[in-house]
Amino acid sequence: MTLVERKVVLAIYELLDAFAGQSERARRFKMKRHPVLWKYGAVALIVLPALPAIGLYSSVVIGCLLRWNKLQLLFFVTPGWILVITFLLLVALGFIQAIF
Repeated sequence: MTLVERKVVLAIYELLDAFAGQSERARRFKMKRHPVLWKYGAVALIVLPALPAIGLYSSVVIGCLLRWNKLQLLFFVTPGWILVITFLLLVALGFIQAIF
């Protein structure tokens, strides 16, 4: 499952990277103007796959918009995805009872 996640993340990243070269707004965005995002932004990608509204695929868009490289994006998104998968498997197997 993580191999599928890596391929999807890389495919979305490449697609967005191709479009970013044509976008004036994406070229004007500077990370140095946002020091908090510059310092802690990549660590937030661990949490983003667990959020239902944002999820795995939107975290790739955010990482690409903030111009993180592929390896950094994979390094921070994959642990978050593994945590989400592990939690969902434990809930499905009955080891963790979700409050619903």
